[in-house]
Order: sequence, then C-alpha cells, then structure tokens
Amino acid sequence: MSILITYTTIILASALIGGYIASRFNQYIIVGYIIIGLILGSFIISSHSSQDYLNSLAYIGVALLVFSNGTEFSLSKILNYRKIIISGTLLQTLLTSLILTVIFLFFGLAIIPAFVIGSAFAMSSTIIVTKVLKDLDRNYSQEGEMTFSWLMVQDILTIPLLVFLTNLSISGGNLLIPILIAILKSILIFLVLYYLGLIIIPYILSKIAQTEIRELMILAIISILFIIIVISSYFGISPIIAAFMAGLIISKGMMNHQIASEIKPFKDLFSVFFFVLIGAVTPLSFIIGNFFIIILIASLIILVKIVTTYTELRIYKFHSMTSFIVALNMFQAGEFSFVIGTVAYQGHIISAFSYHLLLGVTILTMILTPVIIKRNTSIYDHLSLFIDKHLHFLHHKLFDRKIKDSIKKEKHKEIIIAGYGRVGRQIVDILKKNNVECSVIDFNKGIMEEHNSHSVNFIYGNADSMDILKVADIIHAKIMIITTPDIEINYKIAQISKSVNPAIKIIARSHLPHHKDILLQSGVEYVIEPEKETAITIADLLLRYLGKGKSDLRLSFEGTNTL
Repeated sequence: MSILITYTTIILASALIGGYIASRFNQYIIVGYIIIGLILGSFIISSHSSQDYLNSLAYIGVALLVFSNGTEFSLSKILNYRKIIISGTLLQTLLTSLILTVIFLFFGLAIIPAFVIGSAFAMSSTIIVTKVLKDLDRNYSQEGEMTFSWLMVQDILTIPLLVFLTNLSISGGNLLIPILIAILKSILIFLVLYYLGLIIIPYILSKIAQTEIRELMILAIISILFIIIVISSYFGISPIIAAFMAGLIISKGMMNHQIASEIKPFKDLFSVFFFVLIGAVTPLSFIIGNFFIIILIASLIILVKIVTTYTELRIYKFHSMTSFIVALNMFQAGEFSFVIGTVAYQGHIISAFSYHLLLGVTILTMILTPVIIKRNTSIYDHLSLFIDKHLHFLHHKLFDRKIKDSIKKEKHKEIIIAGYGRVGRQIVDILKKNNVECSVIDFNKGIMEEHNSHSVNFIYGNADSMDILKVADIIHAKIMIITTPDIEINYKIAQISKSVNPAIKIIARSHLPHHKDILLQSGVEYVIEPEKETAITIADLLLRYLGKGKSDLRLSFEGTNTL
C-alpha cells in the first residue's frame, strides 16, 4: 500500500476521533484536530520523509483553503469601511510587523529572520475566525463584517511578502536589485493572468452552467484552480498566491455563491487536513521543552496585536467595545503564518528552531481563538470593571459607554422562492406588481441573464444547499415557496429551511398525491397539487356553464392544508 493512502487513512481516521472527542467536551473540533495532529506527528508519523510529505500535503491544503477564501472575497464589504480597512489594515499590519521584529531582535535573531517571523505573526487566521463568527451568528454584526474585511485585506498583503521571500531564498539574500526586479515581474505576471482570467474564466463557467450539470461545474472549478496554479508556478508565482488569485477571479461572477457552495465540501475536508497536519509537523517534544518561551512569545504577540488594532480603531473614532471586539477577533497567528514560515524555512532564511517556535505559537493561539471570540464581550466587560476599579483615571480614556448589539439593521427579504420556472416567475411578477420584495434561487444560466434585465433579487445556486439558503437570508425569511418539480430536492429544501428557521412557513408544489405526505413530514405547511388545482378550476367553469351555480368543489376533495 502506498504511503499516500496509508497516511491519508491515518489522518482522516485520527481527525474523526479528535473531532469527536473535542465535541464531547463541548470544544471546537478545530482544537481536537490540532491536538490529534500533535500526537500523530510525535508517535505515529515521525520519520523525516514523512514530515516532508506532511508539509507538502498541508501546503496543498492551505492553497485550497486560500482559494475558497478568494471566492468569498467581498469588495463591497471592504468599501463599506474603506477609510479604516484599506489604510488601517496596511498601517496596523506594518506596525505590528515592525514591533514584533524589534522584539525578536532582542531575542537574538538577525534582522531578516526577525522581520520574517514578525511579519508571519502579524497575519491572523481568516479560516478560523470566519468559521467561529459564522457558528456564533456574528458574521453580520458590524464587528464581524469589519473583521472579515480586515482579514481579506491582510490576505492580499501576504502576496508581496511571499513573492519577496521566494526571491530572497533564490538570491541568497545578497542582491537587492534582482529581488526587486523579480517582485515587479511577479506582480506584472499576476496582473496579466488576473485580467486574462476575468475575460476567459467567466465565459467558460457560463458555458458549463448552461448544461445544468453540477458535476461538470465542480470539475470545471477544480480544473481552473489547478491550471492557474500550474501556469503561475511556471512563471515563478507561489501556488498560494495563484490559488487566491483564482478565487478572486471566480468571485467576480454572478455564480460566486454557487461556486462557494460547491467547493465547501472540499474546503471542509482540506481544513481538516490543514489543522491535523499543522499539529503533525510540529514536534510535541519541542513544545514541551520550550513551553514557557512559547507562552511568553504568544503573550507578547497577542498583546501587540490587540493594542495596535484597538488603538487604530479608536483613532478612527470607533466605539471602545467595537474596537476591542475586532481586536480580540484577530489576536491569533494564522494559516499564512504557517505558509510564510514554511517558505522561509525551506529557503534557509530561518532556522529549524525558529520555524518550530513559529509553529508552536501559531498552534497555541489557534487553539485559544474559539474560546476568546466566544467570550469577547464578557472579557470586555470584566476588563472595563477592572480598569474602573484599579486604574480609574484611565477608564474614561479607554472605554466609552456600553453599546447594545450592533447587528446590521438591513431590510430583509421576507419571501424566498426556490425555482424560477413558469410558476416561480409568475409568482414574482405578481409580488412585484404589489410592491412585495423577494429573493429567487435558481440553477439556470438563462434565468441568470433574465435576472439582469428584470432586476430580480436573484441568487444563482441550488436551493437545497445550506450555504445558498443562508445567502438568501433564510434566517430572517417568513415564507419559503418551493416551485421546483423534484420531490427529493423539495424535501431537502424544506428540511434545511426548517432546521435553520423553524418559524418559516413553507409552500411547495407536488405532482403526485403520495408526495404530499412526504412534503408534510419535511415541515411544509401547504402543498399545492397543480393537476388537482387544474381539475378544480375546469370543473368549476363546467358547472357554471351548465347552470349549476357556484359550488365549493374543494369540499369534495380530501382536506387541504392551509397557512
């Protein structure tokens, strides 16, 4: 049996065990993945060749995670806070890098290794933070959106740093001009590939979408990703950068929500690989032997990142609570810390000790992240009370009056229509004439083009996907209308909708009488049978024509369900 199959089996089975144990103790499964990875790397997969394999696999996992982050990139969210996010993220990241560089110089590192490690620790974890915020339903709060936008800009800032590190390792760190030329060359190639991709890739995906075959769409997405990685690598661009660029290109199209939904299983799988593997490539013996220095460095990094972020947001006149929560959301080192450290270590820019120290600190802060974010409001309250009691003269300078929950008050669409065929579009037309807004979900390229000309709030994707329903804001909807003809899909849509929003009322259509019971079991309140409604209408017209007068024909049918 090949090493690939053996190790993959061990990793997946161990991740299942670690995640299950963590969930049983009411911990985030990410913690279970990392801890089981530490055990694997120390006691089961410990040879040098195995570590090289794990590093490569973890690197591929990061590339796919970064790709999925790119598909979720939202320029509109960034522009909502452009004054603070664009300039603020750049300033905060640079300031954090410089402060940490100085700290590591005191620890005896040379200037370049100190700067590399300081810059690595300046990057926070987009993967963990966004997952935790979504799980806690805080991703639509002001703090959540600011955090997400901040993290996205940080990810972009990693691109020039990775280009610098790649070319620094090639040049040996001796030739500044060749490095600058290489960086400019990489940026130029990046821009050319990016804009070519914006022309070619949406065209390809639109043609694939016309087939309405989901398997082809998934295959197209993965193929495009790896093609861009291969082409970019040929020109000397890091696979991580190429993966993020591929995600950015795909995010520009109208199909981005569906694409993000399709690749979510891959993202979840490779996030498991990444968290297990980052533990596996970190020697447990190193963490135990250097536990106190890891705690010290992690504490310094957390303090520096919180203080710089909090101070900057306060300068921009944000409330103390908002500033503190955003700062707490981003205190950790992240996946790009691992990537930067790996590139620097493989390029002989940092030593093995520095690399393992970076991994140890990254793991510790990642494990703390879900715990801290879950309690960030409580931490703010306790800190405010402590400062008020013991350092009262500072309290009015550091803290404002407490504010209430800052969830964005948006105008939610109360009605969601799954399916925009002949029935769906007639419902939409009637609602529009009565000034009732709704969201429409459909997986049809032709429908998407029609959406452009009729100003329908259209979401491209499959309505039986949890992610697509969340994009449609299923949580705040009052009514779901299911017009698709497939009973299995309709059953799944109803089940997911009820699981997310138990109060939602669901209306669905059914072509066969026995399907009615199936839909009612899934949570549907009102089942429409088109053939039955046609028969009632025709019979009513017939009786009127025969002079039989008005008759409530529904009484002759089996009882119906109403809202």
